[in-house]
Amino acid sequence: MPGTGERPSQLPGAGDRRDQIGQNRDERQQQNKQQRQEQRQTRGDDIRNEFQDNHPRWDFWKDNPNWARFRYNRPYRWATWAALGGWVGYGGSDGGYGYDYSDDGVYVDGQEYPVDEQYTEQAATLAQAGTAPQPDNTEWMPLGVFALVQEEKGQPTMYLQLAISKQGIVSGTYFNSTTNQTLAVSGSLDRQTQRVALSTEKKTPVLETGIENLTQDQAPALLYFKDGQTQRWLLVRLPEPKEATQGQAAGQGG
Repeated sequence: MPGTGERPSQLPGAGDRRDQIGQNRDERQQQNKQQRQEQRQTRGDDIRNEFQDNHPRWDFWKDNPNWARFRYNRPYRWATWAALGGWVGYGGSDGGYGYDYSDDGVYVDGQEYPVDEQYTEQAATLAQAGTAPQPDNTEWMPLGVFALVQEEKGQPTMYLQLAISKQGIVSGTYFNSTTNQTLAVSGSLDRQTQRVALSTEKKTPVLETGIENLTQDQAPALLYFKDGQTQRWLLVRLPEPKEATQGQAAGQGG
């Protein structure tokens, strides 16, 4: 029969076709990534504008003094990668790589991985690792205050204030403005993969993102629910309320 014994890779031009297919796939992935980034930027700007308009005096810790111990000084401060990387033990030349999520899986430094049972269990274990009590002299770096919102719709009603220790333990508070519920947040960083997972004291859902993501204005995150479902959400960094900032400046001036 014609062609017997010839493998596809040995046919004339097969290698060129494979290269072209791979190139086209990479181009589509890059275009999709760029589109997602632009959509997230727009979504993030909308959330920040809405927050500033609706919460000019928002100071959660002043209104909830029992949770002030989680502030760790200047909770809105933005942690840059240069500062954060050195804080948790990465070398100055070791760059961070972002985590991104799609319906097909997770992208880490451009490589795609499936969100399978093993990957899900690792997220839960990583979040649980941050629940152990920390010494009183533990040093913390603020990561910021974020609104946790769906990527495409919904108003900001859930907020996270996060900080990280030099040992890679994440701590902070979760506040739901609809239910007026506040919960402690804990989690940890996997230094090898730069993966962060955390949860509230209820243990579910578990939130995952990359440590480098938490230095961005808006960052994709993945939520794991108790029933096995996963959802893509967005962490939107919030600026310090204007009136709170002005009040601090006036206090310093006096």
